[in-house]
Amino acid sequence: MVWLVVTSQNHHLEPARVSFTMNIQFCDLCNESVAAKELKAGAAYQRGGRLICAACDASMGGGGFEQGLPEASPGVTTPVPVPAHNPSWAFAGVTLVSLLLAGWALWHAQASGRTTQTLSQRMDVVTGQIDQRWERLNSQQDTRWSSWSQAAAADLDGQGARWQEVMAALKSEVQGANRTALARQNKLRADWAAWKLAAAQAPVDETPWLEDLASLRQRIEEQRLANEEVWVVLADRLQAFENSLQKPSQSPSGDEAAPWFSLTQNLGSPNPGLRLEALFSLEQTRDRRICSYLIPLLADPDPLVRVACARVLKDHRYREAVPQLIAGLEDPVLTVRVGFLDALRTITKRQFGYRADGRESERRRPLKDWQDWWKKMGVLFLAGDPG
Repeated sequence: MVWLVVTSQNHHLEPARVSFTMNIQFCDLCNESVAAKELKAGAAYQRGGRLICAACDASMGGGGFEQGLPEASPGVTTPVPVPAHNPSWAFAGVTLVSLLLAGWALWHAQASGRTTQTLSQRMDVVTGQIDQRWERLNSQQDTRWSSWSQAAAADLDGQGARWQEVMAALKSEVQGANRTALARQNKLRADWAAWKLAAAQAPVDETPWLEDLASLRQRIEEQRLANEEVWVVLADRLQAFENSLQKPSQSPSGDEAAPWFSLTQNLGSPNPGLRLEALFSLEQTRDRRICSYLIPLLADPDPLVRVACARVLKDHRYREAVPQLIAGLEDPVLTVRVGFLDALRTITKRQFGYRADGRESERRRPLKDWQDWWKKMGVLFLAGDPG
């Protein structure tokens, strides 16, 4: 929570004091503490509900969610809830903060002798940019909504009242959020005009304003990326709902009858965030049958997914994963080698002197010992023999 405190002395305005409360969290990989300021600076980040510290990210070669999310696969199937929020509302919230902070900066910076004409021109430019971004986002949302509605109507024609009720509720919520956002936008415009009029009556120092503007631009861009992710997830869920209506009802059996089976379909998603979310959800089931579906993730392109998969297989002492874990000892990412080695030692109760942080020449001989042991004793070990 951030509080802005404005104080004055001898009838002269002083810079505002901003106080922060720090929230200390812990990395889900190395269990080291992560300060809130690291999250804000981008040194640490969250993925799939798990917190990753800067050290773990660096040891994995960087990347993670900072790369753009790929388009969701139409084969991903997940139940479609009615979205709790609309991206237009999120964008309007960011715009509200942007306008209020920019106005506050103008009101507060009355100490320099810069001319108001230059500042007014800069305000007009920023206002025009915000208007353009707002109109562009609304246009994109209208286009996507129209495209998805037409496709759903063509594919699900005649499916019955259930689809009509879901679509009507979803459309009603989106329209309500748009009306609310439009009303707030109009109010912000009026407030912005009032701030401009007040600021034009006194000289200002544009330096603090420019700093705040740069920060606001960054936050707007981050929100835009978050909105795109929301639309991708919504498209996946809509496609899953369409597929569920098109498939004839059958009585599942075996693993397919398990309540967690539908989650396994997201393990093959091209979106690393969805794969990681499915992995964590399956982990919560505590069902050993999920292990056979997790084996392919040991070779996942995302190092974070590989490490998380090895940890789950270790918890279940899943012997069938041993050959893939041994192969993973040659992984170029140190954190992955550490996670695979920990899983191997827990499952097999063996060491062979392998050090994940050793030089390649130092790791070569212990790795061969692991490989030779598996060639000689692998069949017996899988059969339950200690080997």
